[in-house]
Amino acid sequence: EGRLAALQALLGRGVAPPLQSIPDVVAGGAVGWLGGSFVASSWIEAMLLQFGAGLPMAYGRVAPPQLYEMLELHVYYRAIADRGLSIERRGESNLLAHVLRDLASGAGGASPQGGGASLYVGHDTNLDGLSALLGLGWPAAPPYPANTTVPGGMLRLTATAAGGATAVCASFLYTRFEDASGGMAEVDALFPTGKPCISLVQLTQLAAAVVDKRC
Repeated sequence: EGRLAALQALLGRGVAPPLQSIPDVVAGGAVGWLGGSFVASSWIEAMLLQFGAGLPMAYGRVAPPQLYEMLELHVYYRAIADRGLSIERRGESNLLAHVLRDLASGAGGASPQGGGASLYVGHDTNLDGLSALLGLGWPAAPPYPANTTVPGGMLRLTATAAGGATAVCASFLYTRFEDASGGMAEVDALFPTGKPCISLVQLTQLAAAVVDKRC
């Protein structure tokens, strides 16, 4: 509630009720969770896109340090509304199955011929889906809060063969939009083991427990 009030103070008064006074409710339809948290998340996502496009955020009322702080609200909302296991199994099982196929076949970098790469172009929902299904998280991606999906951000899974086994390492790449160079920072993405690398066998077992083959 305190962060909702802080965001409302940044936005200023309007004809709608204050964000912190709009009750959160579970509803049907595509959104599912409505209320002050949904409105706040929508505002913050718009600011993030404005920031990435080099536009003034919230009519020029929000500076980057304030956005970084408010992003925790957006990450929280998405964690509740979009990252539920049953939701992601239905939405992202097909994508995860294709990723595993490519890693196992050497398209993730582990082929005897020197490896290759498969690129999947998607949205923040796809990043959320893969990370939720595999239990992945990026606890540090400064200056952003943990597990923020930044415009242009990407999850990278790299397979490396050594000693008869294949390891898969995960990282999250993102830009800080500090200039127009497009340069990206990289941080470890951690599996449920707390480490950025696991064996391909372990990854396959993780996926087998969550992939819905009907999808």
